[in-house]
Amino acid sequence: MIEFYKKQKNKMVSIFLMCVILMVAFGVVFLKKDVKQIKDENNFSVYSPQKYNQPLVVNNFNNFFSIKPVNARSSKRINQQKNIIKYRDAYHNTDVVQIKQNNKLKEDIILKQVGHPKKFEYEINANDYDYEFNDQGDLIFYQKGDEGDKELRQVFTIPEPYMYQEDQGDNGNRGKVEMRIEKNRLILEPDIEWIKNHNYPIIVDPTVEINVLNIHSRPFVGDDWTVEFTTQGKADLKIIPADQDTIDDDEFVGLYCGQQKKEPQVLEKDVIYYPNWQCDKIAKVVHYTHKAGKHHLLFEFGDEAQGIEAVKSEAFNDGESWLEGWGYRKSHTISGSNGAGTNYQVKLNVFYSSGSDSSGDVYLDSKCDTGFDDIRFTDNDGETELDYWMESKIDSNNAVFWIEVADNLDSQATIYIYYGKTGESTNSNGENTFLFFDDFSGSSLDTDKWTNYGIDNLSVSDGLLSANTTSDDPAKVVADENGSGQTGNNLAMRARFRLNTGSHNDQRAGLSLKTNLSDGRGYNYVLHDFSAGGGLDKVQFLDDYVVWGTAYSFNWSKGTWYIEEIYHNGSAVKGRINDDSWDSWTRSGRSGYFALNTGGYQENVTNDWDWALIRKIIDSEPAHSIWGEEESAPVVEAESGNKAELRSGTIKVKGGVMKVR
Repeated sequence: MIEFYKKQKNKMVSIFLMCVILMVAFGVVFLKKDVKQIKDENNFSVYSPQKYNQPLVVNNFNNFFSIKPVNARSSKRINQQKNIIKYRDAYHNTDVVQIKQNNKLKEDIILKQVGHPKKFEYEINANDYDYEFNDQGDLIFYQKGDEGDKELRQVFTIPEPYMYQEDQGDNGNRGKVEMRIEKNRLILEPDIEWIKNHNYPIIVDPTVEINVLNIHSRPFVGDDWTVEFTTQGKADLKIIPADQDTIDDDEFVGLYCGQQKKEPQVLEKDVIYYPNWQCDKIAKVVHYTHKAGKHHLLFEFGDEAQGIEAVKSEAFNDGESWLEGWGYRKSHTISGSNGAGTNYQVKLNVFYSSGSDSSGDVYLDSKCDTGFDDIRFTDNDGETELDYWMESKIDSNNAVFWIEVADNLDSQATIYIYYGKTGESTNSNGENTFLFFDDFSGSSLDTDKWTNYGIDNLSVSDGLLSANTTSDDPAKVVADENGSGQTGNNLAMRARFRLNTGSHNDQRAGLSLKTNLSDGRGYNYVLHDFSAGGGLDKVQFLDDYVVWGTAYSFNWSKGTWYIEEIYHNGSAVKGRINDDSWDSWTRSGRSGYFALNTGGYQENVTNDWDWALIRKIIDSEPAHSIWGEEESAPVVEAESGNKAELRSGTIKVKGGVMKVR
């Protein structure tokens, strides 16, 4: 257990560790039984252990989620009063209270005085599920498998946690709580600096949600309208037309559990009713749409007459998915190439003015922000945002973007570019987009990313890494990431740099790969020969302390910025400058990391590095293909007295997620 101490006394932090929202009417039961008995006797239950250091288990209809505190004490369970359980001194100076509320199990970790943990770790059965973090920072667990839309397999969600000062309430002044998974451990780490600047008690609020009703609507205007959904457990199912247009224009065709057709009751106003509905497959309800329009179905799963609170969701068929708030978009098809795989980074040139879209160039007809801050990219569903980084820009002219394409680019894939949203801030993020990234935004070299091998002086200031050295080669900044850096083939380092001073004919600056930290040796692609007489005219390969390789003509000058790339394909080193054609040198046998290279060769040399990244690359990269026509956002009309809402996209509701395509 990692602890930190503060000089304050008589303070207490109350941390909500788990708030289990039970989205069905079945009661939550505290059991004094083991997990096997829960599975045999209960479809849905919560197991609070006799001792706190034992697993807490949530059973969502035989989907088990186990949470076992790490470094906790074996504090015994105390039943204080109805629906309240306490573990005294569950951690050092820390009590834990579990409170069962209506459809919730809330766990407060109460830190009574100094010495409470700096972070909280829990062993969870993450390998039993597929899981991901979404753009909002929520951690979502799915049943394993590839059947159907993944939202239909969603069983547990842990929304992004936060913390707030108890006496002020949750008034928006929230502190951050980092949530991550390392192997099979869930780690929650509150922002210590935020805590130091606020008064105890402080409440940290993570939540586990149980998803019971998930809906996915596939609209076919003027044809069959199919709404897929999944449910957990057994309860009454109602599918209700929400307005007269839906009643008049949509004719019920069938209700299915998997491929098996069910025979529901059709009540007044075309309400579809199926008592005691239970289906462990992907279900669907089908209507034939006689007339195009805005049609709306409400879903209820429960029986409030019997005290079972109904889970509610809804589906529309009036439009396709759209990134809410953006005015325009264009689709772009990327031709696949074998070996590219998923999460491949693709470069795109975005122009502010009008023009003809082609290849990797797209023109936005002056409809985007002049600084390109409102540019977004999504997957082919039109709503799942993709990570991107803006490499450079000239306001009101053009910008260069790199997009991490999630789909497998072994074959063709489609993405969207969105633009036209006033007042938006950029989401450009190199850390999320690439395998490695540093824009030197700190005040010193990040030693968690880099190791200095042989350079006399390194400094970081104003977003630049500056090198000043007289050392012989090899003199490098190695991207070893404390031993976990990228070393494989078909990865490229890309960096922006400039040479400032140097005059010797054997000085060099550029990039290196397969660099061994023990001696700094590797394969290099560098500007070579800094002498004024016959130099400044070539870029050359080098196998450190073995041989200079092929030299290529390239006239360059000091004080000018260049973008260089280097990669190894397994048999040859390849390099290029300013996205020109690739130079190549057959070489293999070394292993090691990527590095920034600057060799003084007994005379002073200085240069600057603006940024460096590592991306995926193959010899035959995926190619830019077709651009779609500009599309405008769907027009949404508000009924009198009501607020208009965009009736497309992903809508989170109590009980699950409705995804409309």
